[in-house]
Amino acid sequence: MEQVVQELELRIVLGRLRPKERLVEEELILELGVKRHIVRSAFLELERRQLVERRPNKGARVRDYSVDEVTALSDFRADLHRLAISKIRFPISTKTLAELRRIARAYELAAHDGNYAQAIASDNAFHTCLFELCENRFLTASIGEMSAAARPIDCFRIADPATLSCAVADHRQIIEAATRGNAGELAELCVNHVFASSDTYIREVLLHRHQSS
Repeated sequence: MEQVVQELELRIVLGRLRPKERLVEEELILELGVKRHIVRSAFLELERRQLVERRPNKGARVRDYSVDEVTALSDFRADLHRLAISKIRFPISTKTLAELRRIARAYELAAHDGNYAQAIASDNAFHTCLFELCENRFLTASIGEMSAAARPIDCFRIADPATLSCAVADHRQIIEAATRGNAGELAELCVNHVFASSDTYIREVLLHRHQSS
């Protein structure tokens, strides 16, 4: 089941399955060569990850966001990130900084090789490693929940070389600010990183869809 979940998740976050697009059981059963209960279980997991919506008698479809929803979600995440950074005790340990560099490098290599599933996993690991430094499990849980809700928004730019290079550069700058212990700069970089993703998603997905309709 997990392989089916990963395959569908990748299609969603890379824009191969677009917002509002239906996930048709019969087509996926034939294409992926799996049983019906596997596909239905995958839909349940994707719904838990906030990637799809299931409606009675209408099946599952890729979760859709309005521009206002994307903006509101990004604003809330920015506030959470600022709060988390304000609670980090500097200097950050050499061990943690080395781990951030390792994960950032893994993200860059995976993206360069077109291993998008690994790139997404590394991106999630990078931000988890950083925000866990606030040492508040309720705050980090909230950040994780909002990050999951925004996964299609955050990951959409991974498949685009130009925006991908910006994301790689963002990670490097975040590490540099963390190394210097500059909380204000670090918070601003993290917030800008969030808005870069949401701006790309609004421009390339939502506004493009509106213009095409």
